[in-house]
Amino acid sequence: MIDKDATIRVLVTGAAGFIGRHALPLLLANGFEVYAVDMAVPSESPEGLHWYQVDLLDAVQMDSLLSAIRPSHLLHFAWF
Repeated sequence: MIDKDATIRVLVTGAAGFIGRHALPLLLANGFEVYAVDMAVPSESPEGLHWYQVDLLDAVQMDSLLSAIRPSHLLHFAWF
């Protein structure tokens, strides 16, 4: 059963990419707590968005990020 009062934390990888950057405002508009991850953080971003500059291939960085955020959902748009 899903708790309707629980905060939905969405981690979006590849958030500065073509698909990721278009998903961010939609997630925010629907009331989700959004955490954006990419190798490069853009100079401008929607209000309420939490940006992290992280190398997804670095296990230490990823463990630290996931422990801090504790996302409930993941949209994985990162690619190399």
